[in-house]
Amino acid sequence: MWAIALSLLSVATALPGPPVAVLLADDVSPFVGEPVRFDASASHGHDAGKGRVVAYRFSFGDGAQTDWQSSAVADHAYGSAGGMEALVQVRDGRGFVDEASVEILVRDVPPPTGDAPDLEPIAASVDPARPRVDDAVTLAVTILNRGGRNATAALVALEDHRPSGAVVSLGEVSLGDALGPGATRILFSGRFLAVEEGEHTIQVVVRDVAPAETIVSNNGLAIIVDVRPPGPDGEDVDPTGGPNPVTVGLAFAAVLALGGAAAAMNRSKKAGPRDPPPPTPPSREPPPAWPP
Repeated sequence: MWAIALSLLSVATALPGPPVAVLLADDVSPFVGEPVRFDASASHGHDAGKGRVVAYRFSFGDGAQTDWQSSAVADHAYGSAGGMEALVQVRDGRGFVDEASVEILVRDVPPPTGDAPDLEPIAASVDPARPRVDDAVTLAVTILNRGGRNATAALVALEDHRPSGAVVSLGEVSLGDALGPGATRILFSGRFLAVEEGEHTIQVVVRDVAPAETIVSNNGLAIIVDVRPPGPDGEDVDPTGGPNPVTVGLAFAAVLALGGAAAAMNRSKKAGPRDPPPPTPPSREPPPAWPP
């Protein structure tokens, strides 16, 4: 009984668990028509072999969804206002699946703030979402024109305020083509290295807008990026990867087996050694006559 229980426990421990899904959005309250970046790159698998995450499938809550894809990132713009629940499913190399969701509140585009362009950075995110020291990182910034006139040119300046207090320029990004009233655009920085472990503040500032803006109080945005120490991607992965139903069943069976073994041993101890049976009494019948 003990051997069976220990065998079940060893098998249960050896079985892999499912992956763990994590879903982030760069803006949980976007405007209608504004692209939202959904990022599931923080999802992780049971191990670095077949337990690693190999595919992602996104559903955006408005009927639109992707097929299974290898990319952990998806962009989507909503066509109407309201509450949405975006969901991602992640699948590992063994076929195990987990899912995670995030609530999105889509807002109607407000009326123009005036006749001049009015550019505002309304969202920003980094790829990868949880960088490590020495990772190559890209910054995506979403710009909205709240004004009533086309913006024909603008620059977006990017700065990294590091935990040590150092301020490092990450360069500038051009607006590119004209951006009309109520329209949004995602601008991407050049790739840069994540340097210095800890909490970074990324500052985004819109400047040199043409024609000139009359409202400049909303030209800035700051986001927090936590840079992790260097190491392999799976270093801080939960080794269990979450409960596996088969593992739970085997572990439960092992517990029952252990309980049965303990109960049997307990009964055996209480019974004690058995006494020998009493002797057979002698026969009282008269002996047979002889010779017959």
